[in-house]
Amino acid sequence: MKKILGNKVIGFVATRYFSYVLQFLNSLVVAWSLGPFYLGVWGFISMIMQYMAFGNLGVDISLNVNLSTGDFQDINRQKKLVANALLATLFTSLFYLVISATVIMSGVQFFEKYLFTRYLLALVLISCMNYFNVLFLNIFRAHSLFRPISVFQTLVQLVQLPLFLFFKDTDLINAILLAQLLAHIISFALFYINMPFPIQFKPEWMVVKELFSRGISLLVYNITFYLIMLSSRSLVSYFYPVETMGLFTFAANIASALIVGLSSLDFVLFPKMLNRLGKEELDNHTMQSFNELRYLYTALAFLVIIAGLLSYPILLLFFKDYQSTMVVFTLLAMSQLVISSGFGYATMIISRGREFFLVKHGIIAVMINCIGGSGLVYFFHIQFEFLAFLLVLAFVYYDIQVVRLGRNLLGLASDFRSVIREMFPISTFVPLVIMLIGLFFGNQLLFNLIALVIFIILNRKGYQLFRKYLDILFNRPSAVNISGD
Repeated sequence: MKKILGNKVIGFVATRYFSYVLQFLNSLVVAWSLGPFYLGVWGFISMIMQYMAFGNLGVDISLNVNLSTGDFQDINRQKKLVANALLATLFTSLFYLVISATVIMSGVQFFEKYLFTRYLLALVLISCMNYFNVLFLNIFRAHSLFRPISVFQTLVQLVQLPLFLFFKDTDLINAILLAQLLAHIISFALFYINMPFPIQFKPEWMVVKELFSRGISLLVYNITFYLIMLSSRSLVSYFYPVETMGLFTFAANIASALIVGLSSLDFVLFPKMLNRLGKEELDNHTMQSFNELRYLYTALAFLVIIAGLLSYPILLLFFKDYQSTMVVFTLLAMSQLVISSGFGYATMIISRGREFFLVKHGIIAVMINCIGGSGLVYFFHIQFEFLAFLLVLAFVYYDIQVVRLGRNLLGLASDFRSVIREMFPISTFVPLVIMLIGLFFGNQLLFNLIALVIFIILNRKGYQLFRKYLDILFNRPSAVNISGD
């Protein structure tokens, strides 16, 4: 027990899951307290915050890649990068604050049906504090210092949870925004106090320029990937009533919560994966670990998603205002499954400096979603559930391209059949087809149970592999360090 409690990776993953439980509970109590209309307003505000999360022009991503792929023992280099990344973030934050203040003082109204302008200043302040905290988060992650990260991620969720007891409607939205801002300010102070090395502010404009230059390239990749999902929310917010935005937000929040727990694995491994996969030729040990981690990640993603699909009807018994979201939730959950099928390959492509490839195909996927969705809504007046189906198709296209290039970089066959078999091996493909049949015929519970049983039977070999990596996690937590073996 002492070994478990002292294991920093297990401690981080456990805390991370606790913060995800809080996030899930927050999404439920907010949906219950606000109802479809005000949840639509909150969903729009949350969507704008997601867009604004990219407003630091990729400085945090650039810093993360530089820390993970350079000489990790060169502390002076790290100090220089961090100090100039903080200065660059200060410049962008001041710019957004001036713009928002100008808009507010001018009295111009934007997105009136969502009451947007009244929340603008709070959104910008939270976003600016988040820029700094994400920057700190990447520094601490590169050094495998997970405790301050855990405090930050838990605090942001924890301060929101009791608010529904005291506030309703727009007052609850205001209280949530204020609580988030307070949590970010406290987290900023904790990060700054616990920095792994002292910060020395010596502006070097060439370093700032380098951070922005590489960051914008990496940012465009991140934007295009997240825009695939955000574009669906944007279409719903534009073409449909506020209440429909609330229904879509409810289903999307629960679908995202299903897979978000697994992101702790990606979060812990990302710096090391960047470091290892950046080599032109991978040794047998690295290749074996890569394939095993891909298998485990996709298998766990399937189990989590099928569990969510089986549980969602029970959840709807307590949220009767959202009874009509079963189909859209199923499709959004399946889109998460498609995303998981490309695990690891996007990281490899970034580590080889091929971000533009991801950008190009990300833009095409966004166009499939936006142009296709807009056309279907405008000419055929489709139900909003069809936008979720189009989202699945957009992610299928994107992940096919990612896996194809990834296999090509590894010297593996990259024809269409090989790529599809990699994304959806028979042990996943058969249960997935059964789930789709259930969705088509309207008998999801029975077909999802059958899919789960078949998946367990076809993936018996995965149990030993799961035990192997649990043993590594418990007994060799240093394996996730950039310098670890």
